Amino acid sequence: FLVRLFSSPSFLIEKFTPNQIGVGLNYIVSPSCSDYAFVFLESSLPIDDRAQGIHAIATLYEGLFSQICLPEIQHGKWRFSSNSSKADEICYMFWDVFPMYARTKSPYDDGQVNAHWDDNVQIETACLDAMQRTLAIDHIACQEGALHGLGHWEHGYPERVHRVIDAYLKQPNLPKELVSYAKQARNGSVL
Repeated sequence: FLVRLFSSPSFLIEKFTPNQIGVGLNYIVSPSCSDYAFVFLESSLPIDDRAQGIHAIATLYEGLFSQICLPEIQHGKWRFSSNSSKADEICYMFWDVFPMYARTKSPYDDGQVNAHWDDNVQIETACLDAMQRTLAIDHIACQEGALHGLGHWEHGYPERVHRVIDAYLKQPNLPKELVSYAKQARNGSVL
């Protein structure tokens, strides 16, 4: 169901408000609300299906967030702006609440990482691929959400994060505030 939702999210636009969409997505992906997103770590499911679902997060950004989110830099503005919606919030915070992280780079192995090492590497690669694809979407809020995620992953994959963000920074006419945020993300300095 999550693969299908992330792969074809545009139907939500006609059925729900941006606030409803944001609340619903936060409920689905945040472990503070549910355990649904942990399905991507469920070793009894085929790894290719799980990786496909994570790759589809870029489609969620392109097919949904780029259509309903404000085309502006957020940096937490959604907390104080009457124009922002819960969709703006989850667009920015997705990789902050989504329970995937650089498990194979963590010194705190709970035994499950080594037991499913190859799967974890594939999941982590899919996450980084999705962030990289999202960074290429022509929408400031989507790019900022990807940078936010990359900033959180910098500690585990500094070489890849630096390479992706360096390529991004070579683009002409990026907003100064987004350039500044990209540099913070490159250093792993995002909140």
